[in-house]
Amino acid sequence: MVRNRFWQGIVATVAVLSLMWDDAHSAPAIEKVGQVACFEGFKDIVWGVAYSPDGRFALAGGGGDHVNGEWLAGSDYALRLFDLRAGKEVKRFESHKKGVSNVVFADKGKIAFFSCGDGAAHMIDLDKGKEIKTFEGGEESCHFLSVSAKGDLLLTGGWDRTVRLWNVESGKELKRFSGHTGRVWGVALSPDGKLAASCGDETIVRVWDVKEGKELRQLSGHIQFAVAVAFSADGKSLLSGAWDNTARLWDVDNGKELQKFEGHKGRVEGVAISADGKRILTGSLDKTVRLWDAQTGKQLACFEGHKEAVSKVAFSADGDYAISGGWDKTVRQWKLPD
Repeated sequence: MVRNRFWQGIVATVAVLSLMWDDAHSAPAIEKVGQVACFEGFKDIVWGVAYSPDGRFALAGGGGDHVNGEWLAGSDYALRLFDLRAGKEVKRFESHKKGVSNVVFADKGKIAFFSCGDGAAHMIDLDKGKEIKTFEGGEESCHFLSVSAKGDLLLTGGWDRTVRLWNVESGKELKRFSGHTGRVWGVALSPDGKLAASCGDETIVRVWDVKEGKELRQLSGHIQFAVAVAFSADGKSLLSGAWDNTARLWDVDNGKELQKFEGHKGRVEGVAISADGKRILTGSLDKTVRLWDAQTGKQLACFEGHKEAVSKVAFSADGDYAISGGWDKTVRQWKLPD
């Protein structure tokens, strides 16, 4: 009797272990937690985040708040520089008087550009902590920006429905791309500076020939407003995020949709492509940051931690980490799966 009970116990244990093994191997390999740092101290929503080229520093800025469905002006417009190794804020820029909506590094991380609610793009020397130049386009003309890989061209877009190209050295406006029927929410320059992309209060994404100043094509597929765009490092593909809860990858040459990334339960506000072009990063009003396989469209990871909507996301140059800014007034750093 004792032997029978013993062997029955062994068989039951093996059966349970077998079920556990099957469950472990049938479950999707999606990492749920990857946060390695959370930077607090912001009093307002964080709208813009960027990694330095060497991955050591991060820039973040914002402004304004959203309470009970109402937009408030806010009071914290500072642009903050964080040392990610030390895990702390090391510099703060506060000379501007309006909220920061977009930030980018340039010149190997020595220079930064940020767009502001004052209708201008600002260029600052990070070492000296001083503003070098201001690109003024008028009220509501500069809410979003992008810089060419060489750092010689600046692209801005705003709620005045225009997209403008600037010469960084002279500070002069070179071209103005007209055609948007609503506010411009996102702009991007291809790394070589030959193409520009923009999107906003329309379901389409527009691609422009920078030299000619003409629209080349419209990318159609989103069913709600497209609000974020990013070029791949080789300039051959373009990523867009939209209020239809999706991100889409496009072939720049022929305008065809290459892949659609579905899974978010809220608007996709922030998008990024890894330097090798193999992975996609998205941030959404559903409070999550998600990592995707660019070729298959498969979700690789879902990062949860933000208590409110995610506004912007960025990859580190080596693709090992990501940062995100959110409506919960934080910047969070994530370790990505291999």
